[in-house]
Amino acid sequence: MIFESLADVPKEIAEFYYEETVSEPTGDFYSEATTDAEGVEYNVQVPIMQDVVYLREVTLGETKTESDLSRVIKMSKPQKVIDRFLTCVEVGYRDEYWQVYLTYLDQMVEWNNLKEAFLPNAVDEDGELIDGVENVFSVPEPEKPFRYTPTEEVIYQSHDEQAFKIERTKLVNEITVDVDGIVFDGDELSQTRMSRAIISLDDDEEMPWTLADNSVTMVTQAMLKKAVKLAGTIQSQLWINPHTKHTKS
Repeated sequence: MIFESLADVPKEIAEFYYEETVSEPTGDFYSEATTDAEGVEYNVQVPIMQDVVYLREVTLGETKTESDLSRVIKMSKPQKVIDRFLTCVEVGYRDEYWQVYLTYLDQMVEWNNLKEAFLPNAVDEDGELIDGVENVFSVPEPEKPFRYTPTEEVIYQSHDEQAFKIERTKLVNEITVDVDGIVFDGDELSQTRMSRAIISLDDDEEMPWTLADNSVTMVTQAMLKKAVKLAGTIQSQLWINPHTKHTKS
């Protein structure tokens, strides 16, 4: 679809166009007197200029899909990279709507041409069906596109849970707890190992244990109970998405 001016552009997609005024030669000239370096006067032909208004398309910039955004989130890219992809996804939605709407306009032109071909003798000068003339045109009118162009905030919210889970897994794997100056790993696997050891140990029994710094020391059931409780508390805190809204029961 080609538009001659901004006034021709449907309001639904007017944001994607702008007008630019350019001064251009008309092809005609006028004579102007001038003087050379020696003071000799002579005439030169000066082009006559005129302002011409051109309709330009807005340059939206780089586009990305939500799949691209999911990929960088899964890869735990820096937040500045995720933010850039968010902007590109929002731009992608705008560009998609623009192109879909242009396709719709082309479809409407084809539909109207087809309708006129079917109904030249079935309508009066006001466009109303003539009594007694059967309307044989049954092609449905193209449906106007629905615009879905979410903001960056809406797009991010849809991916926030995924991003939160990835970050949560990372933080859980990094849990360490301090029991009487001894630092234990507190990730899920370590918690499982400590729980099993607690069951197998007697109250006064000790066993060797590899700590967070990979050193080995002797630990008791009581020490492991403290460590697994602390680790479980930290993990429970990490398990709640701070952006999730909770309703009171």
